[in-house]
Amino acid sequence: MLTSSARETCSRLFIPKRRRKSVAELKVGVVEGDLVLEDGALLVAETGLAEVRGRVLCRGALTVRGSLRARALTAEDARVEGDLEVEGEVEASTLYVEGSLKAERVNVESSCRVRKLAKAETVSVGGSLVSEGLEAEHVSVGGWLRAKEARAGRVSVGGSLEAEKLEAGRVDVGGVLRGGKVAAEALSVGGSAEVREIEAGKVSVGGALSLETGRVEKIDVGGMLRAQGPLAAGRVSVGGSARVEKGFESDGVDVGGFLELPEGGEVAGRLSVGGALEAGGLLKAGRLVVGGDAEVEKVVAREVKISRLRAKIGVEAEEFTVSRRGRVKGVVVAKRFFMERDSAADTVYAEVFECEERCRVRELYAVKARIGAGSVVEEAYYVESLEAGEGAKVGKAEKIAEIKPPEGFAL
Repeated sequence: MLTSSARETCSRLFIPKRRRKSVAELKVGVVEGDLVLEDGALLVAETGLAEVRGRVLCRGALTVRGSLRARALTAEDARVEGDLEVEGEVEASTLYVEGSLKAERVNVESSCRVRKLAKAETVSVGGSLVSEGLEAEHVSVGGWLRAKEARAGRVSVGGSLEAEKLEAGRVDVGGVLRGGKVAAEALSVGGSAEVREIEAGKVSVGGALSLETGRVEKIDVGGMLRAQGPLAAGRVSVGGSARVEKGFESDGVDVGGFLELPEGGEVAGRLSVGGALEAGGLLKAGRLVVGGDAEVEKVVAREVKISRLRAKIGVEAEEFTVSRRGRVKGVVVAKRFFMERDSAADTVYAEVFECEERCRVRELYAVKARIGAGSVVEEAYYVESLEAGEGAKVGKAEKIAEIKPPEGFAL
């Protein structure tokens, strides 16, 4: 504890630079007022806690042996070998706290390390921030952020962010995100993101997104999406390729490249794939559109438009369209089946069947069928009518009482 006379002088204490080397340490209990120190100051808390009822101002490096409580702290390089509690602002070039940090504002130019919990209204670090725990309304880090657990209103990181558990309103990461459990209203990552579990409103990733499981209202990925599943998402947009191992549910999906669903999935609205589609199990969709090859086990959809399809079990749809020069192998059961010119199909069950010119069908079962000019149907079984255009060929035509789709399909 400082004496009364020492306490009076410590209200505005300066350690002159010329005497700095001769002063090994300054023992402090309670200081009434500001404490001003020179470069290289060593502050020793007499009872484990040094209390300054004013500001601590250091013109260089400061080391505190023990814990420190003050109204404000300013130093070039500050090291606290205990807890640091500040009513106002902590301002430093570098800051290292071996215990916990509590302040209204933390402003660090270069690097900040807190061994335990860092808690503040705002945290601004120009370089790197490492903390066991982090609680703040607003966090801004120019370089990289590492935390075991972080909770914030808004987090902005220019480089990379790593957290085992992250809860925030909005998260913006310029580089890479690696997280365990992430919950956010909005998450934006300029590079890539690797997350074990995510629950978010909107997720936007410029590169690749890899996760195990999640529930997201909207996903927008510029590169690749990889998920172990289950994954439930409102809208999903992927510029490159996507793969969801199991348990995939979505309101709408748009994939520019290749989509893999090894165990199928369910898309309530439109499922659009610019490249190829591979789906095992049962795939349900409102509207399925595939620009490239599609290899599926079984599909049930309201509407299907496809270019090249190979179905192991088959496809059931209200409307099915084969694009120009398309090829369909497998069983298709549809209320309305339409083929654009120069396309081919294997086995078709339809209430209404129509094909344009130069199409080819191996086996057709229809209530009403209209075959375009120059088309070929090897076998046609119809209930009400069969019309053939000029030059169309039907190898076998037979009128039947009703259509009976294969087991497991409904017309």
